[in-house]
Amino acid sequence: MKFELELSEEELKALFVFLKEKEEELSLPVILLLRKVEQIVFHRYTIDEVESFLQEGKRNR
Repeated sequence: MKFELELSEEELKALFVFLKEKEEELSLPVILLLRKVEQIVFHRYTIDEVESFLQEGKRNR
């Protein structure tokens, strides 16, 4: 099965930050989803921007 999902940039960032924060608790299928999300994020943004998302996510907890 193949699904398509359309996300806004803010939704993509939020999904990435959420999955990264929970990475150690995730099941294998969700880790695989995280890897796909990481590919998209690192294709669109610089490492500095990604680190900024993660820091912002920690502050918003």
